[in-house]
Amino acid sequence: MTKTLISCLALATAMATAPLHAAPVMSLLPLGGVVSPGATLDVDLQVSGLDASVPRTLLGAFDLSVQYDSALLAPLAAAFSPGSRLGDAADPAQTFYASDTSFAGTVRLLGLSLLEASATDCVFCIGPFLADLQGDSFSLGTLHFQVLDGAAPGSSVLLLPAADATLGDAGGATLSVTGDVSAIFVVPEPATLPVAATALLAAWLAGRGRRSGKMLRSPPPAG
Repeated sequence: MTKTLISCLALATAMATAPLHAAPVMSLLPLGGVVSPGATLDVDLQVSGLDASVPRTLLGAFDLSVQYDSALLAPLAAAFSPGSRLGDAADPAQTFYASDTSFAGTVRLLGLSLLEASATDCVFCIGPFLADLQGDSFSLGTLHFQVLDGAAPGSSVLLLPAADATLGDAGGATLSVTGDVSAIFVVPEPATLPVAATALLAAWLAGRGRRSGKMLRSPPPAG
């Protein structure tokens, strides 16, 4: 654990002082949609635009803060499911992840890979290596929310501000993120099903009454 904390501090220092490299693009998927009170909402964090030239740009760490409307959403107890592109999330020798939901309206996510970039960077190391796990784009993981039962109808924005998004490559250099990322979710107006059901029942009863009247009507007298 001490080694992991020291690695995190060292990487944070390196990311703060290292020169900027290529600018990857962050995105939230889905981009939005209609949500219902009481339902769960899963939002994927995607990174793309990593430089595929030689030497490749490999993601080694991230520090992100996603803002949400606390009147609409609440993070689940397991608020974040990490992806596998920084290493095995279940193996503390490969990755370190943390999420903080203590501040209403914000989920902070931290991820650090302890893997070497590639076999050429560490000849006597044993894989897996980041170069074997990552491509130009991949998922960092998935956020999990609960749509509150008392959520008022209207729209709400899930926001990842560029100012609150820091990425680092495998060597600790900062990868600049430009532009805020957002997804818009809508809680619809309460359904008018009771009114519609009453109208349909009244129409059905009226039609049935007309049909019954025709059946009970006496036949015309024989000529």
